[in-house]
Amino acid sequence: MRISAGRLVLGALIGAIGSTSARASECGDLRAPIRPGDVPCLTNELINHHFPELDTAWRQGRIRFREFDSNAYYLKTSFSAGRLSRDPSQREYSIDVNPGIYDVAQTPSGPPSVAAIQGILAHELWHLVDYETSSVIGILRLGTDLLLHPARVERRTDLRAFARGFAESIKAYRVWIYGKLSPRQMRVKRARYFTPEEIDDWCSRHPGCFPPGTSFE
Repeated sequence: MRISAGRLVLGALIGAIGSTSARASECGDLRAPIRPGDVPCLTNELINHHFPELDTAWRQGRIRFREFDSNAYYLKTSFSAGRLSRDPSQREYSIDVNPGIYDVAQTPSGPPSVAAIQGILAHELWHLVDYETSSVIGILRLGTDLLLHPARVERRTDLRAFARGFAESIKAYRVWIYGKLSPRQMRVKRARYFTPEEIDDWCSRHPGCFPPGTSFE
């Protein structure tokens, strides 16, 4: 899917407005390691301040948390196929968290920062926005597109998260997870999502992406 120049400029303007609010967190120091309990806190904060499209689903308890196991993924979202209703108020979603994300022994470089998880959550919540605001046919098309053109879908989702001020947070997550991947997993990740270098390049062309001197490292 092509992203027009106009949409990118609009994204940069939105990012410039939202970048400052994305720097602060009610859940603690953004540079601190993630801890159990931070993911629900960050989810609540992001939905309340940055994702109004999900406010109703969140308040109705239709977004829940689950655990899963993986050596390449640590946080993802999904919807309940059994509750794929034409009525969005009947749809249910999950934010799936790999508990290994908190395990220092499993992550030699240490757990990711709160900022990094804030970034990947912003990316994943955009997927839930798609599920919540699409028709059943639209969701099926999204699923097909994700299977056939994963890089197109995921890079578009990255851009939408950048537009709400989370480019630096997503960069922090990518830097962290690259240290945990096999060469094959690394190739897949770099092809499917914006790399740290590409995020820097995107921001160099969109003034206001990061406030001067911002760093979560």
